[in-house]
Amino acid sequence: MSYNRTVYCGYCHNPGHNKRSCEQLKKYVEENPDSYTARSYNRSKEESSKRRCGYCYESGHNRKTCIDLKKDYADAAKLNVAFRERIAEFLKENGLVPGALVTANAGWQTDGESRLMMITHICWDEINFDSISDNWKSDAIVAQELSKMGGDLPMRHGHKLRIPLDQVFEGYEGAMTARVSGVLASVESPIAAELAEEQIPGWFVHREDAVKEMFKNCTRHSNLSHERNEARALMFNSNDSEGL
Repeated sequence: MSYNRTVYCGYCHNPGHNKRSCEQLKKYVEENPDSYTARSYNRSKEESSKRRCGYCYESGHNRKTCIDLKKDYADAAKLNVAFRERIAEFLKENGLVPGALVTANAGWQTDGESRLMMITHICWDEINFDSISDNWKSDAIVAQELSKMGGDLPMRHGHKLRIPLDQVFEGYEGAMTARVSGVLASVESPIAAELAEEQIPGWFVHREDAVKEMFKNCTRHSNLSHERNEARALMFNSNDSEGL
């Protein structure tokens, strides 16, 4: 059961506000500056002004009301939408969704050889703009060797294949060596674009769960500014947000 909780002031006991915003209390403090109530009110106000934000370290506000955090979060959210739109379009155009047959090399897991595999799952929630800087984060395609399918291995388990970002973004030069994930060599039997589009979750592009997690405990010194700048430069050839 959901309900709306009414706030009551601890000073005047009227609903709709608290002591901090109580006009009656403010009036009393102004008219009785030497009273105990006035001293307590001013002391509380002074202590509040000394509090520092856990994000920008400035005083007078907290993370919840931090303008810098709101701005950086909004920037990251817009970048993620743009990044996911490009990825969704690439996967659709190339038919790279569950059911597609591909040739891939999973390194030591396939003895360094390319094998015929079927895509069985896409880790949609793991596809985010920060993989442009750390491309191992784009290991989001799960595929099973065709010769080994039909056993007890769950469909969501298999070789992790890396989305080829160099084919998605012109000018991408991410590190493509010493990988522990699979190299997608070629698409042997893609899924038709209209059918592939049906497999892309409707929430994929705009859901912000991943961005919220990125900013959950970050500060202005660890706010993905490097990752955001690299993503923006690659996708929009710019270091500002005007292109978004």
